[in-house]
Amino acid sequence: MIDLRRVRELEPEESSRAMLFIRNIVVGICIVCFCPGAQAQGGFNNWSEFANWCRSTGGDPLPNPPRCMPRSQPRPDTQPPAEDSSLNKEIEAYSRLIDRIAQGLSNATAFEQEYRTPPESSDEMSERLSQLYDFVADLRTYTAGELDDAIYERHRVEIIPREIIGVEKETAALQYENKRMDSFVYISESAANFLAGYAQDEQRNTLHWFKYVTPKDSLPEAIKYYGDLVGRGLVRPTRLPTLKPYVEPVTAVIPRDHPLYPIAAMPADSSNTNSNINKINDIHRSYSSFLSLKNRINEVHRDYDEKWLRTKEEELYRVQRLRDEALFDGKQLAKQVKVAHENFVVKAVESFVWKTYVTHISIEEARKFYDLNKSWYQLVKASQITDDEVRRNVGAGKAALNIVASRAEGLKQFLDVQKRTLDLLASSERLLLEAPEIAALATPEDTRSFLRKIDEEQSGFFKGLMAQTQDLEPSSTFAQALKKVKVPKSYQNIAKKLGLADDFED
Repeated sequence: MIDLRRVRELEPEESSRAMLFIRNIVVGICIVCFCPGAQAQGGFNNWSEFANWCRSTGGDPLPNPPRCMPRSQPRPDTQPPAEDSSLNKEIEAYSRLIDRIAQGLSNATAFEQEYRTPPESSDEMSERLSQLYDFVADLRTYTAGELDDAIYERHRVEIIPREIIGVEKETAALQYENKRMDSFVYISESAANFLAGYAQDEQRNTLHWFKYVTPKDSLPEAIKYYGDLVGRGLVRPTRLPTLKPYVEPVTAVIPRDHPLYPIAAMPADSSNTNSNINKINDIHRSYSSFLSLKNRINEVHRDYDEKWLRTKEEELYRVQRLRDEALFDGKQLAKQVKVAHENFVVKAVESFVWKTYVTHISIEEARKFYDLNKSWYQLVKASQITDDEVRRNVGAGKAALNIVASRAEGLKQFLDVQKRTLDLLASSERLLLEAPEIAALATPEDTRSFLRKIDEEQSGFFKGLMAQTQDLEPSSTFAQALKKVKVPKSYQNIAKKLGLADDFED
């Protein structure tokens, strides 16, 4: 119990000290007992305000929980603990740092919840400051990335119009080449179909001659009903790959990396007792760098119209999608071009082989047999009989020679040619083996005549087909598709002779 009467009897200086002691006790009791809100810093915005108020009353502010304790007059030989004094300074500096950082954040609630309450010791303060340094360094690194993005977009404003024009030109060129490839496929397939029909006409022609001049008792059953034979002995064409619709690929958005501003490690503690204060100062400098980066971002954003850029980016995306679709279609069409061209070369070679065979072997042998035996009937020479005439007579059921095999001259050699012809008709493998030997019988005039005949029949499709490839860029998809033609090896020299291909796959 304090005796107030005793206080009044003291000397003025002693009386003043005693009254301050009493007031501090009363204030401390009020804060501790009756002002729990003040203990939790209710009524104060931060620790610094609370500490200043407490000192103004002559008290000592203590953390965890925050409280203001009356200050007793120390003896001359007694000093306050150094650690408490140092921690109080660190807490004040820490509180000011938290205030500054919180003011610069768009949403400071989570930050306040994690960092507002000050640590209880210098060691805990050191660990907290390391965490806070990393937090600010992360802010700086992220903001540096945003600045990099802003600078990149400002540059994009200058180049994106040219980029759009470039993609549009590229797309137009690709679409034009795709149309040419599509036309080439159509022409090649039409030509290959015609050539297959032309080869079948030559097969029918030779069978007409056999049926017309062969003695009935030596006529093979196969030739009597030759309709099923026509079209056999030919390599089947490869089916064209099916064109698939373009489907836009799904791509994940990969964030850009910004290595220009890496997170710096917190400077190591020194033996200096103010190391936590030094850390706080380091964090202030790092935070100032963060604010500088934010200001720089605002300056860069003022240099260009972000809305206009977004519009141009959407336009660029549309033309890029058209380009990607044209690239996709071009790759598929290139596969069709390759197959169609190979089918065309194969059918051209087979037609040339059959034309050469019919001209120099089968019909030649039929004419020879006819001339040897026509003296029985005083008939015209075989050279005076046309293919159309033979076809009409056979269709009418007429034969050139009413002769039995036993009285025919050169019958064995003639029948040997018939057997070879039937073998060729029945087996494409046989035709592949004998193609070089047969084609070697053709004269240069035969080759020119063959190409001329095909051009006349098809309104110059041979020349048109070749013209499709005359002005191609060597690196274009179209030109690459025509390289390395894949045809049977026995056909390759014949294709070269006809001028249809120069480069072949092994």
